[in-house]
Amino acid sequence: MTPSPGGREFAQAAGEMERLKTDTIPPINESFDAERTIGIMFDFDSYWSYITMPQAKRWNYGEFLRRWYAAAARLGLQVRIVHPEREWPADLKLLIVPGVQGFDEKLAQRLHDYADAGGHLLLTCRTGLMNRDGHLWEGPIASPIVTLIGARIEAYDSLPDGASGQVDIIDGGKHGWNVWGDLLYAEEGTKVIAKYSDQFYAGAVAATQRKHGKGMATYSGVYADQSYHDAIVEKLARQCKLHSVPLPDRVMVYQRGPYSVCLNYTDKSITAPAPRGAKFVVGSAKIEPAGVAVWEV
Repeated sequence: MTPSPGGREFAQAAGEMERLKTDTIPPINESFDAERTIGIMFDFDSYWSYITMPQAKRWNYGEFLRRWYAAAARLGLQVRIVHPEREWPADLKLLIVPGVQGFDEKLAQRLHDYADAGGHLLLTCRTGLMNRDGHLWEGPIASPIVTLIGARIEAYDSLPDGASGQVDIIDGGKHGWNVWGDLLYAEEGTKVIAKYSDQFYAGAVAATQRKHGKGMATYSGVYADQSYHDAIVEKLARQCKLHSVPLPDRVMVYQRGPYSVCLNYTDKSITAPAPRGAKFVVGSAKIEPAGVAVWEV
């Protein structure tokens, strides 16, 4: 029997997997390296709410989540998806809460406790806007997180089709935005890390950061281009002292037990981001287009 191209690839993958010490690879939901892993919170109720009432024509919650996920993957970081009502690993150094709109007192307290204990929170626009019944709070916008972020959300806006603006991250360059932008007023003791740089919003605060207990809370009020999300996550990864390695576009690295797995989805050969002296179990330091390399760590 003559194998098809897919059959040959299947046989190759099976042979490569036989070289791995599979008894040392924990299940994916148990594999966790605190120096390389961040958390991203996903709330299905918020997802449903955005589908039914997006409020902004170009608001796409799935794409918003993917931009934060891609920003972490670009740095070679692993991502643990966490649920607002379930336990998450206590030793996560960075937890991103992207647009989790429906809040209750229990979730607000858990986030306060997480930061108090030394964790770094990244909260984004549309986080905490409503209670679990879909009602706006009586009081400031996003009342449950105001004391956490040390800033007041005065208003929010989105730009019409064909229009875009610029947001300037301090020490992080200028980036485009158009989907959603919060207008923030930072309280005393809160650091401004990004501002709008043109149009009506020029000079207004777009992102803030504040110490909270032993940890930190960063608030990003913008749904912007991918480069903005990349720059924010890279900045926070440095602050959290995460073990990150910037990767080219369409290159991914996964950590499974004692192995690092690098996938090259580009059309060019790349050099694996492996430490000097790494022992390659599959492939080599040069990874061909659509190739893979696995090394022990």
